[in-house]
Amino acid sequence: MTAEDLFEILTRNISIDDLPEDLKFIATFCGMDVALSLIKHASGMNFTIPKNALNDLKKSYIVKHYDGRRARTLEICRTCDVTERYVRKVIKAHRDNKKTKN
Repeated sequence: MTAEDLFEILTRNISIDDLPEDLKFIATFCGMDVALSLIKHASGMNFTIPKNALNDLKKSYIVKHYDGRRARTLEICRTCDVTERYVRKVIKAHRDNKKTKN
């Protein structure tokens, strides 16, 4: 019997209630297939999902969509859940970064 066969036998009739708490959370929000895939391929690993995982994407979005108009800035703020001050800070940092590269 291979490890693959054993995994299939053990997980054939598994339910969310059979999983440890962290994996119950993952199975609830991502699906049982994802939880089982993590058990199969990432057992023993520790994961941390940073609160600011999307910060770089937010900054890119801001730079791409900013046009200087207040109405557009407010739309960006609502979309990215940030303040106008944060948008100005990102734009300033982007402009400063472009100046230093030239």
